[in-house]
Amino acid sequence: MELGYKMRKKLAGILAIVMIMAMTITASATEQSEGYFGECIIAIGCASNGVSITWETNTTSTANVIGVKDIVLQEKVNGVWKDINISGGYVTNNSTYGAGGVYTSAVKGRTYRAYCTHYATWGSTTKTLSNETSEMVYN
Repeated sequence: MELGYKMRKKLAGILAIVMIMAMTITASATEQSEGYFGECIIAIGCASNGVSITWETNTTSTANVIGVKDIVLQEKVNGVWKDINISGGYVTNNSTYGAGGVYTSAVKGRTYRAYCTHYATWGSTTKTLSNETSEMVYN
């Protein structure tokens, strides 16, 4: 009878540890999945009619507001960067926002680059992430 009692006590202890570990893992996964950026990109390239620019913001969970702001395409003119501001945008209750366009006033042979700020809001918390491209010559 002593052996059966010890075995039941050991089994109950193991079960309690497994339950505690399972609850901890679940809570940790939930905490890590809310309020974080996934992959965020900004890209430029050559289009037939100018310099194309695209951006995409991704989060690991649905944000109240998700978008891109402070989008700037820069054109190097005589060694000096000239800012070309581009409108941003956003969506609500989503985990992805993306858009893009073409700068049709691009000049062949000039160098371009772009940067932006990705942002997302969960409740009263807003997070931002800055991103920029490498330089590219438009041909």
